[in-house]
Amino acid sequence: MKFNIYRSRWCVPLAVLAVLGCASHGKPPKPYPPYEGPRPADAVDFPRVTLTRDFSPLDDTVRWVGERIGGGLVTMNGIGDRPLPPMKMKRKPYEHLVAQLAMYTGCRFHAGPYYFLLYAPGYETLTNISLQDRLHDRYAGLSGAMAFGANTELFNVFAMLSKSLDITVIADNPIADSRCGEMALAEIPLRAALEAILQSARIAPGAFSVDSTEEYIFLHSLQNPNPRSLLLNESELNSDQLGLLNRKISLMLPEPPIVTAGMVFRHNASALGQVLGPMSSQMGVRVGVDDARLLPLPVNPCVMNNVRIRTAMDLLIRQWPLPEFGYVLRGDQIVIVRRNAVPAAQ
Repeated sequence: MKFNIYRSRWCVPLAVLAVLGCASHGKPPKPYPPYEGPRPADAVDFPRVTLTRDFSPLDDTVRWVGERIGGGLVTMNGIGDRPLPPMKMKRKPYEHLVAQLAMYTGCRFHAGPYYFLLYAPGYETLTNISLQDRLHDRYAGLSGAMAFGANTELFNVFAMLSKSLDITVIADNPIADSRCGEMALAEIPLRAALEAILQSARIAPGAFSVDSTEEYIFLHSLQNPNPRSLLLNESELNSDQLGLLNRKISLMLPEPPIVTAGMVFRHNASALGQVLGPMSSQMGVRVGVDDARLLPLPVNPCVMNNVRIRTAMDLLIRQWPLPEFGYVLRGDQIVIVRRNAVPAAQ
């Protein structure tokens, strides 16, 4: 399955370009760092580069290259406003362009089979991020092209991936609130795209874990102790109630978009109290809380496709990194509760 994602970019304000010194007269270091390791059959064939560019920030050039030349470029968040001098080249290897971008901005780069990663010195561990053998087999055939702009929140990135691929990619709040850098990727496997997103957002390789099933991909911080299931009264439910929880639904929060408008990127979480109505309507079952003090809990924008109602509830609550919340089914109503105050089933 293939997907293509090109969305609006949300960039940081550009710093004033002041003194560039003699950088425009430098030469990129050689030889270029080669990609080390076996070359997969679906590796990107990086094109030769012809361009003429005036003074510009790094992000602008990465975006321009992605739109007009292709290949694969990913920048670490936080370096995109570094200035570039005028650049001119004709049919140069893609590595030549990347090496120049790195030299002029004081960055380093990592060459992979699908894209080049530009990062600041001191962030070398980002190159160790790998989701190899960490995703369920059902995602092995997914591939596509995508582009996201600097400072796009990861909850927007994952929501767009989910909507475009008809899958469910969710992250807990500490990860989802992070922001990616500028990225423009040719058609690559979903696994590699997720690696690029995490690298771009400066998520340390030892700071997150992956829970992946046929229903979803859930990325969460290691400090998040929530279990897979947060249904607190399953042993008290009858077969009809269990059947209700196992019904498949699709869900878009904080609310589904107007059909003609398409998906809208949002920049803040919504309060739980604001999404209970849209949740209930889309799931076909009423969802409430047993304590009004839960209503301000933050719910990031997200998209879930073809998941069970119980899975949707689990993923909603697992986004909160504190192990304090769960849900119960009382009659035909789902109630979000604190774990230490579970109401009796009715």
